[in-house]
Amino acid sequence: MDEHRPRRAAPRDRDRPGADPGPGARGPGADHRGVPAVTAPTVAVVGAITRDDIETPAAAREELGGSAVYAALAAALLGPVQIVSVVGDDAPLWWLERMAGRGIDVSGVRVVPGATFHWGCRYRANLEDRDTLFVHPGVFDDTPIVAPRDTAGVAHLFLSSSVAAQNRAAMAAYRDRRLTMLDTIEREIVQARAGLLETIAEVDVVSINEAEARMLLGVEGPLARAEVATRTLAMLREWGAETLLLKHGPDGITLADAGGLRSVAAARADQVTDPTGAGDVFGGAALAALAAGASLEEAARWGSATASFVVEAFGAARLWEIDRADVERRVAALPAATPLPAAGSAVP
Repeated sequence: MDEHRPRRAAPRDRDRPGADPGPGARGPGADHRGVPAVTAPTVAVVGAITRDDIETPAAAREELGGSAVYAALAAALLGPVQIVSVVGDDAPLWWLERMAGRGIDVSGVRVVPGATFHWGCRYRANLEDRDTLFVHPGVFDDTPIVAPRDTAGVAHLFLSSSVAAQNRAAMAAYRDRRLTMLDTIEREIVQARAGLLETIAEVDVVSINEAEARMLLGVEGPLARAEVATRTLAMLREWGAETLLLKHGPDGITLADAGGLRSVAAARADQVTDPTGAGDVFGGAALAALAAGASLEEAARWGSATASFVVEAFGAARLWEIDRADVERRVAALPAATPLPAAGSAVP
């Protein structure tokens, strides 16, 4: 590990995932699901706002999408959120107006001349595997982000941009951040690995799906999930991050940190129509729960429950309809996290 690489400010113990959040964090108003029934500290979400062309075996739709939209809508169920992104001047104004109506501060969304990020995919019959049809970044990749003027007190930052320079700019702008979560995408791992590693050096938590983790590790053959989690956490620790949220889609999540490995089940959806954005929803919801004082296990269960809604309709449609009480009911139906043995030698 390069001892001369830049380091983030070390979070206080109470700000680490799974640590005791301190006096009052679970005081009056806390409910039995572990997420306090009080307004969460402000969370900031950095990432893309996109036009998504989604094809499934049943239908094809164009939807408002992008990692920042999914994560911000999920986080907004627990409290105020800032969203930081870039769109072209072809983006409909109602996109921003509707997000603002959900308690999302959209003052950090730049509108510049040019085309908005446009992405298309086609899902296969199992609604798990998909083929990317096209990726047109438009103005997104080459336009610097500008954070809102008021970033004071924003202690929890969600990074989902595939552009390393945007993530670095966000970390510089949010000087009060105590906990930073990075959500990766395949495009970043394949095309911008060096920038990704620089970002990992500055974050606390990495949220990544199993396929992406395997790409990062460079493994293709059969490998047990515990082995994937153990190896990925070891690699992340070399680079600077301390906590891993490894997503397995409908098979749940593996948590990995200094406390070992734990498995969290995927919440049951009423139906599966479009899985797009489920990972982003999980990450945004989990970070908002951590901001509200939940433990890592509680936050993962909250993220799992929230993500179960978004797959029930095209795009982010269900996120506009649900509220906190809906998520609480699904969290209550989830089993507790299950400890897992680490593969090979225990994670130190």
